Amino acid sequence: MFALIALLCGLWLGVNPHSAMAASLPQSAALPDDAGVAVLYLVPAATTSAELQTHMADFVLTYGDATGLRADFVAIYRLRNPGDAPLTVPLRLILDPNLAAPNLPDPLQVALALDGQPLLLQPESDGGFSTSITLAADSQATARLSLGDLTFGNGEAAAVLPVVRYRAQTLFGWPGRTSLRVSVGVPDVIVADSWLRTAPEGWTFSAANAQETMIKWLYEAAWPSEPFVFRFVHPTAWRELRSRELAAAPDASPATFGALGDQYQELYEVALAQSLDDTGLRFYSEALAAYTAGLARTQLLGADAATLASLHSGMARLYRSRMVDADGSVAPQYVQLMVQSAGAAMGLLPADGATSRELAQWRADGLRQLIVEARQRGDWSSVLNLLDVVSALPAELAAPDLLADERRIATVQQALQLLRQGNRDAAIALAGPALVEAASAATQAVLPIMASWQITTTIDAAGMTLVLTAQPSPQEPARARALLDDQMALWQSTDLPADTELSMVETTANGLSALRVTMHLPDREAALSLAQSLPPLPDWALLRTVLQQLDPDYADDSTFLRRNPRVSQQFDFTNVAAQWQDAAAKVDAQADRLEAQSVVTSRDDVAVVEAALQASVQAVNYRNAADLWQTLIDGSWVVTELSLPDGFGSSRRTWLATVTTPPQLYSYQSSSINPNGLLAVIFAVLGVLLLLAFILWRLL
Repeated sequence: MFALIALLCGLWLGVNPHSAMAASLPQSAALPDDAGVAVLYLVPAATTSAELQTHMADFVLTYGDATGLRADFVAIYRLRNPGDAPLTVPLRLILDPNLAAPNLPDPLQVALALDGQPLLLQPESDGGFSTSITLAADSQATARLSLGDLTFGNGEAAAVLPVVRYRAQTLFGWPGRTSLRVSVGVPDVIVADSWLRTAPEGWTFSAANAQETMIKWLYEAAWPSEPFVFRFVHPTAWRELRSRELAAAPDASPATFGALGDQYQELYEVALAQSLDDTGLRFYSEALAAYTAGLARTQLLGADAATLASLHSGMARLYRSRMVDADGSVAPQYVQLMVQSAGAAMGLLPADGATSRELAQWRADGLRQLIVEARQRGDWSSVLNLLDVVSALPAELAAPDLLADERRIATVQQALQLLRQGNRDAAIALAGPALVEAASAATQAVLPIMASWQITTTIDAAGMTLVLTAQPSPQEPARARALLDDQMALWQSTDLPADTELSMVETTANGLSALRVTMHLPDREAALSLAQSLPPLPDWALLRTVLQQLDPDYADDSTFLRRNPRVSQQFDFTNVAAQWQDAAAKVDAQADRLEAQSVVTSRDDVAVVEAALQASVQAVNYRNAADLWQTLIDGSWVVTELSLPDGFGSSRRTWLATVTTPPQLYSYQSSSINPNGLLAVIFAVLGVLLLLAFILWRLL
């Protein structure tokens, strides 16, 4: 029943049961097994030619309320001397070296006989014995070892999860080794449902009598190298467990489910200490199911604070045991569950109680683990939230000054993360404008004044007209307007040729503001005067180049009746593109250097993190400035419009060039009737007609 509940509660908690079963148990010190009985193995004390033809090892378990769990052990060794002379074989009885603290067999209960004749045993310092036997030539003999009234280990594991273990590989020093039989007689009080592990595979069982079941392994020639194991739940623990399971009916009280969960947790902790992965997972699931069922009952029936706190603290202890995987890595899902359960229990217990203090320590440890995990994955928002939870713990578990430093570090780290994601406003709001703006001030000098320059040049008979439309850089719009205002004032204070006209207005289109400067230039001298007063900065390169190169060339091949004027203008913006690309490259290289400085060498030093943030702010600003220079190259252009007389009106032609357009000579020629010649012809014809009319009138 509880296996099904465990599966359901795993789904309710959002844990995949299959992945939970596959997960490793928490790290714990691997302890040699001390839950088994200590038996002796008969081995040759030196290399011998005597052969072990058949070996039988039989355990018989007994249990009584007064005597407890006991075992009797009998081992048969059928030996053969294949030689043609008598053979003396020195022997030793040794203990299993894998037992941590074995209960040594009572020397009075140790007996070794050869063909029914007792042998004299000499005690050894390691708890074993020594003796020797003599085998006649080409003969066989049977040695019988018996150990009576054996007790299981001294630790908690023996009282909860005892084990019968027999290591046949200990006998691999014997030559021969043909037949092997190992058996365990299990009394009916150790029911099959309490059997946890029987290994290796290939065992059989049968009813030895009405009160006993016999488990057997049989081998011929190839003996297994793995030990024979029979592990089970101690009859006393099993009886108590079954009693609590029966009491945990669907209508049972929350406390009943809590008691069942506590016992399963005890079994789980023992299994965990013994590195019994599969067994531990079974008990873990059962304990989790019991606690979950108890909490569900509290929602229906209600419960006193002590019972509810016990359920939550039991779950906290359960989750705490799984916080660290076998490879030492933290399992954040269990840490989070432990923190939640411990917090729920603490809210129901006296703050100064021993249990509450223990839970607070667990919670503090878990929160620190979550903080470390969140910092490793760069989730600074979660770090700040967890620090808020830690700040509510007692001061001895969370020093306020250390918390303040950690909070500042997390805040600056989150601001750094936001800045690298391009969210500058959020970074400034989080880290404070002083920290971010201090780093931003250094980059103002490398920002282009304008985001784009768009110049329309019109050349006609009246002179030259430039219409400059400059869109200020979004980072510094006020600075761009102020610089252009200063330049206009400088131009207007310059001694310019007559008929030079300058004006500036601010326009808005599609939500973007732009500055429009109109220049009417009567001749080349006026254009050069304006160019000479521009600052020698890359920002002004395009306007400077246009003004310096404005020098239209006029030619006229007109006749009396036809006009054939021609005008040409050459522009070369190669130098402009080179200056802007060089500015972008220098700023980008500086951004690379700053990014190298923005690496956080110590996450625990506020000054280091703040310095990294400032370097990162500068790097982002420099990178943005480099992008603006590139945008300036891509978004700036010059329109050249040439206008010539055409009959009684005018005609024009327009070209568009960017700063990356190769040098161009723009030339336009128009061909039309000369209106002056046409009028002269008309007047001459009219004069002749009038003269002829007058002559005819006089003749008549």
